[in-house]
Amino acid sequence: MNKISPFYGAPLQAFGYCQRIQRDGACQYSIPLPAFHAQNNKGNHKRGRFFRPLKAFFFLFLLLMLAGCSNEPKLPEPPISFPFSAWKAGEKLDFQFRIKEKYLYEFSIDIYYKERAKDDYEDMERVRKLVGTYGRDSTGKIKNPGISIPLTLKVIREDNDEAKTIINETIYELEKYAQGGNSFSKMITEAVLEPGNYRCQVESLSDIPEFAGREMKFFLAKNHAK
Repeated sequence: MNKISPFYGAPLQAFGYCQRIQRDGACQYSIPLPAFHAQNNKGNHKRGRFFRPLKAFFFLFLLLMLAGCSNEPKLPEPPISFPFSAWKAGEKLDFQFRIKEKYLYEFSIDIYYKERAKDDYEDMERVRKLVGTYGRDSTGKIKNPGISIPLTLKVIREDNDEAKTIINETIYELEKYAQGGNSFSKMITEAVLEPGNYRCQVESLSDIPEFAGREMKFFLAKNHAK
């Protein structure tokens, strides 16, 4: 008998192509090799020669189907980061992602300043003035949003061949909410996302000469300030 892995063995057993055996406390699957007996008559031998290629074909087809299912592309999960030049009009980002845990997630832009350079401090202060400050007033308006970074954000849930728009916003002012490493982070929006597959589309709406050429990244992650 030829042994095969449990991954293929279980479904093949259901179709009668292999046998399940118990050996040394573990389950194994095997495909019995065809047995030939001298007493088989000529008619049975001819029928066997006819059906054997068909069985081999269906066996191969089933293996290919199982392999196709196991090679389903894996979607990225938060935290997710992509280069995104928000200072350039018409810059677009379109990607799919997967959520496994219901949680509050944040969408943001990271703006980088020079690191490990002689003018490191000067460049950090230059960017700090451009990104604005923390906080909102009593009406919820950002006190100092800095240079405007207008963009659109669309998040669509894609499950079972159905599309449902979760976020569809045009944002003109982003609030500075964090600084870490060599970058400042500005919040686009946040939302509670249910487990499932999603598509995110971002587009910048205008040229921003104050940020021209500066490294920026789009970031999606759990909001740990929840």
